[in-house]
Amino acid sequence: DGCSCTIDPDARPLIFPSASSGHASMNFTNLQPVTPYTFVLTCSGATDSVQRTIQTDVGTPSVPMNISAKLSENQRIKLSWSQPTKPAGPIDRYRVFVDRDPTPIELRNNQLFYEIPMKYIYGVRQELFVSACNINRANITICSSPNAGKVEFYLPSTETTTTGSSSSSLSH
Repeated sequence: DGCSCTIDPDARPLIFPSASSGHASMNFTNLQPVTPYTFVLTCSGATDSVQRTIQTDVGTPSVPMNISAKLSENQRIKLSWSQPTKPAGPIDRYRVFVDRDPTPIELRNNQLFYEIPMKYIYGVRQELFVSACNINRANITICSSPNAGKVEFYLPSTETTTTGSSSSSLSH
């Protein structure tokens, strides 16, 4: 015969098939990332119950906030941002994409800026993308959508050089 068990506090039945090796599973939805959950397993007809605590894995972080691009004194675009409002775990790194280049620039989790190494060419529109990334227990990188972290930078061509700084920004 199979064993019928209940998991508290939901009191949802967990059924062991009669041909089972004594293992059963139950899926839970809408759990928060990197959060400990405790459950109690009590079998009908048994006097003992078992309590277990399991911590959920990291999730997909939200996009970095306050993304902005400014022209620095050395005529390079400096991109900056702040941490995501929903990191879904400890941020492992940030990725910056420049003009749809598929190869990201990988930055440490505490680096909230990046300066493009080439001087800006006036009259050229640049698209810059920033995403935040976590690494889950399976060692898979999970990142926010780069398109959600997009900022465009553009300064028109001029006959004279200006010393002021222009900027473009995107806030989520």
